[in-house]
Amino acid sequence: MAPWQRAKQRWVAGLDDLRPDLIVNTGDNLGHPEGLDGVRAALSAFGGIPGVFVHGSNDVHAPAPRNPFRYFTGPSKRHVREERIDTDALDRFLRDDLGWQDLNNAASSIDVAGLRVDAFGVDDAHRHWDDLAALPPLREAQRTAGVADLTLGVTHAPYRRVLDVFDDLGADAIFAGHTHGGQVRIPFAKNALVANCDIPLDQARGLSAWTHHGRTVPLNVSAGLGQSIYAPVRFGCRPEASLLTLVPAPDSSQAAATGGLRRNDGALVISRNGDHMSAPRLVAFDLDDTLAPSKSAIDPRIGDLLVALAQRVEVAIISGGQLGQFRAQVVEKLPDAASTVFDRFHLMPTCGTQYYRLNADGIETIYAHALSDDEKSRALAAVQEEAERLGLWEAEPWGPILEDRGSQITFSALGQQAPLDAKMAWDPTGEKKNALREAVAARIPDLEVRSGGSTSVDITHRGIDKAYGMAQLATQTGISLDEMLFVGDRLDPDGNDYPVLALGVACQAVEGWEDTAVFLEQLIPTLPDAR
Repeated sequence: MAPWQRAKQRWVAGLDDLRPDLIVNTGDNLGHPEGLDGVRAALSAFGGIPGVFVHGSNDVHAPAPRNPFRYFTGPSKRHVREERIDTDALDRFLRDDLGWQDLNNAASSIDVAGLRVDAFGVDDAHRHWDDLAALPPLREAQRTAGVADLTLGVTHAPYRRVLDVFDDLGADAIFAGHTHGGQVRIPFAKNALVANCDIPLDQARGLSAWTHHGRTVPLNVSAGLGQSIYAPVRFGCRPEASLLTLVPAPDSSQAAATGGLRRNDGALVISRNGDHMSAPRLVAFDLDDTLAPSKSAIDPRIGDLLVALAQRVEVAIISGGQLGQFRAQVVEKLPDAASTVFDRFHLMPTCGTQYYRLNADGIETIYAHALSDDEKSRALAAVQEEAERLGLWEAEPWGPILEDRGSQITFSALGQQAPLDAKMAWDPTGEKKNALREAVAARIPDLEVRSGGSTSVDITHRGIDKAYGMAQLATQTGISLDEMLFVGDRLDPDGNDYPVLALGVACQAVEGWEDTAVFLEQLIPTLPDAR
């Protein structure tokens, strides 16, 4: 905030009309040494509303001229001489006048609309002011004091090291700022050009999901309202204040009352507008053990139901498998239908790192994001060596154990063509897969390692899971996550469908393709004709 930005001050003050229950301030309030009066004008209307805050570097040092092209070389560096800002005065206003909780390398428990919310955070990680080692004892003290209804992690800069620790410490949702959403973006491109930190560029703004050690939580990175007074421009990245609605999961009786549609079995749901989904505009499916037995073709009953569903809504299939599996298991088994029906099919192999559409001419490639040769070689070596060390490398497999799927390396313990009964018997508790996943993840921390199917472990770029794929669907189709429904067989916390659940998409759990068929037979008659 700068003193002359009165229109911005009035706009922020007007957000009080939204009647928020909790305000999360992710820092960089001050954009000028004399900016505090503007901050007071903007935020005074929120006095008495629970809030939490952390610092950005602009709350400590006044901004200085920079060459914007240097952001393409990596995160910005500190200037040798920087003008100090009256941070203490800002903190007194936020803490004493507004009553907000200071989460700079700190934790606090607050009452929000009758619920206990545990919150913790760090000072600006961009300047390495974050003290992550201070957080575990603070979180332990919170847990000792009682069970929270909700736990939030707050950081100014969404560096991976911070997000990983927040996930490990049990955050139900993570809030960040700093990136300005890229500030200057190519219109309609999914990636920011820069983020000024090490977060993946497709997560530089908005709601996504963060996964670490197999646990996935919602992550919201606000693109914020401003920019440096020395670079007063935004392009393809409108200023924003994020309004998020957190919705508790209905219990099983409520789920039954809504025809089996249920949200998140105890997990957190976040929507952009607070509206509950009525009829979905898009229904997405896992493949193996949801639409068909593992590596098997769909039953004609499922084929007929998928076509009937596509006559009413968009239909997506998202799985860790490669395109060849989608083709053999589903596409070639679909019954004849009008081309306009097939136009509504979306195929997302390898958890959405590849995206294809059906059309009259066959399968059209929308995008495919491959691993580099170096990433592939390190992943292949790590998973084979760790599998051998743990005694999980099969001497006589049914086909190849390792598979390069372009954007994903997949380890299949018994081989790619193993029979279903052998796969189901190999690791019924998931202990073997989890041990291998943890061992491989320690070897290649720059890549994502997660449990896949019944015998598989998948390796991709960081942040790639089915939640990533669902977010890409939202971007590509223009259909919001609140208007989607996901059907899967592994929505448990250790399952590979769970990231979708944690993202806040409405989900339906099934235990095989027969369950899916019954569910679709109930769902389809309730849906309106295609829009």
